[in-house]
Amino acid sequence: MCVCVCVCVRVCVRVCAGGLVAGLALLKARAARRRATREKLRTARQIDDLRAVLASTREQLRRLAEDMFVLRRLLDERNLIGNGELVRARGRLIEAPQRCADERAALTRSLHIEPEQVVLGDGDTQIH
Repeated sequence: MCVCVCVCVRVCVRVCAGGLVAGLALLKARAARRRATREKLRTARQIDDLRAVLASTREQLRRLAEDMFVLRRLLDERNLIGNGELVRARGRLIEAPQRCADERAALTRSLHIEPEQVVLGDGDTQIH
C-alpha cells in the first residue's frame, strides 16, 4: 500500500509539475504575442508618420517646382534672364563649387590628410 501511495504521489507531482511547465509556456507565448503586437502597432505608427512626412515633402516639392516655373517664365517674359544665362549661372554657382568640393574630398582621402590641411586658392577653384 505504501508503494502504491508513493507511486501515486510521484505521478501527481509529475502531473502538477507538467501542468506548471505548460502554464508557464502558455504565459511566455502570450507575452511574446503581446510584444509582437505592440511592435507591429509601433511599426505601423512609424510608417504612417513617414507617409505623412513624405506627403508633406512632396507637396513642398510641388510648390517649389511651381514657384520655379513662375519665376523662370517671368524672367524670360521680361527679357531679364534667358535660358542660356540660367545654364551658365548654374554651372558657375552650383556645379563648379560642387566639383571643387568633390576634388577636395578625393584629395583628402587619397593623401590621408585632414580637410583643414587643404588650402583653396583664388576663386575657390584651385586646391593647394
